[in-house]
Amino acid sequence: MVFFAPLALSAEIMAGFAHLDITPPTGGQTTGYNNALVTDGIHDPTSAQMVVLEIDQ
Repeated sequence: MVFFAPLALSAEIMAGFAHLDITPPTGGQTTGYNNALVTDGIHDPTSAQMVVLEIDQ
């Protein structure tokens, strides 16, 4: 089975990219454990990435 989508003769594609470090600061307490401890360092940093696409026709 083959599907065809209508093709615009003139379309503008806009793209936005973002990368953000969301690593919590050290010194906070660990949560979800019976013995919550104060964090003393970062083993692996955490980040969030996003891509947003918009097509104007």
